[in-house]
Amino acid sequence: MKIKNTAYFYLTFFILALLLSIKLNAQEVQFSGFTRLVTGASINDKTPYEEHHGDFSFKPDSLIGLQLDVPINKTFSATAQILGTRDKHKNSGLEWLYLSYTPNASTNIKLGQLRTSFFTYSDVLDVGFAYHWIKPPEEVYASFFFSHFDGINLQHHIVNKTFTTKIEAFYGKFNDEVSFSDQTFTPDVENFTGLVLTTEFNALSIRAAYSQANVSIKDDNLMPLITTLHQLNQSTAAQALLIDDKMKYYQLSINYDAFDYFIKTEWLSLKHDLHLIGEGTSYYISTGYQLNDYTFHLTYADRDDNFSRKLPSLSLPSTPSLKPLISTYNGIQAELIEADQNSWSLGVRWDLKSDLALKAELKRTHYSFTHNNVNVLMLALDWVF
Repeated sequence: MKIKNTAYFYLTFFILALLLSIKLNAQEVQFSGFTRLVTGASINDKTPYEEHHGDFSFKPDSLIGLQLDVPINKTFSATAQILGTRDKHKNSGLEWLYLSYTPNASTNIKLGQLRTSFFTYSDVLDVGFAYHWIKPPEEVYASFFFSHFDGINLQHHIVNKTFTTKIEAFYGKFNDEVSFSDQTFTPDVENFTGLVLTTEFNALSIRAAYSQANVSIKDDNLMPLITTLHQLNQSTAAQALLIDDKMKYYQLSINYDAFDYFIKTEWLSLKHDLHLIGEGTSYYISTGYQLNDYTFHLTYADRDDNFSRKLPSLSLPSTPSLKPLISTYNGIQAELIEADQNSWSLGVRWDLKSDLALKAELKRTHYSFTHNNVNVLMLALDWVF
């Protein structure tokens, strides 16, 4: 993973904080980590599931993470987390690097490279031990969303006898590689800001989040076509091929987690005015029952994509010299695929120890755009230390 210029400042500060802490308070420096071994195989020979084909492979989803927490004094601390993985949708390297300021028991402010807050499980997305699935439903937890950003995060907790509420606000930017649908992009994300409200009433938890950002993605393959369209006075069509707009994310989750059973739901919506990226709505409903050290669970998930904004028509004569350009432009619309899909998954988690869990999961995914059904069997061993 590329460490950006602002991160060098945070890294330098962190090293200085580490040295100071070791000198003054070495016994309180905390090392922790997590690891997961995940394997799976597609039962359907025609269509593989992600990188899982007919043979069991550990490559796509296995990973290891190490975290260092350094207390500086009673109100300041520093945290760093590195991640090692062979997943083509993730990058190994620095994941978290931030300074924390805690003026009181209710308020915390973080500055540095931080985890995004798109989802319920954003903070622990790489820590498989923290949830019952082997992987959270990809219909919602799509890899297109960037996992971290450079900026500031403010959290404030309100606690009383009836409920507890956490208010979270953040602001920052992002410029790094992300992968989606076997393509790699380097978006320039500015003014990334949002608000998250989480309220808990005994076993009931409700989370609502809104975030927005100015997103710009340069596609070098399209730039010659965009330039030519401008030269031919087709500026409206040329502008439609640019990915440069404000994106808005809406999230809502409602979870009921009793002692021996749970029901979890999460809904996400992406809105914008772009032509080349689809808008989408996705959700899942998951229920489970815990029997001693075993958790049995069933999940349904769905994603509905749509390209509601069609590319504007060209006002060009169909001359032999212009036919290739017109054909290329019209072909772009034809290649925009609405990646609708839904899935059912049935799984079991066995907590071998307080820090070690073994999981098995059978999943069936239906891809509407190819009319294919894919069945996959997955096994995982999750460990925290």
